[in-house]
Amino acid sequence: MATITELAHQLGAELAKDENVKKLQSAAQKQETDLELQKALMEFENLRNELITKSGEGDNEAAEKLTNELTAMQTKILEMDSMKEFYTARDSVDALMNEIYGILNFYITGEEPHSCGGNCSSCGGCH
Repeated sequence: MATITELAHQLGAELAKDENVKKLQSAAQKQETDLELQKALMEFENLRNELITKSGEGDNEAAEKLTNELTAMQTKILEMDSMKEFYTARDSVDALMNEIYGILNFYITGEEPHSCGGNCSSCGGCH
């Protein structure tokens, strides 16, 4: 009989074959090779560092301007195709992992997995 650790390795190997996981790996690789995205990320990081410096110097006017530039750059980055693809793929893998966790948790606690409708107003918290 296989040990729990051996079964976890088998589960990991099966997860690596899953289409959602493959899409996430592909999307991550696309991000790394997307020169436009990498340039935007470097610019974002430079702006962030400049904001930290200006804030530390007490230059509130410059800090406010940089904050607006950072927000605009963040929006630009999040709208890039390779970033959208990555987040979509990551959300799919997260959903799969949450489903697996719910199943495992059921066998540990006896609690049924919770399904989320996306409306947090009546929720007691994510499990």
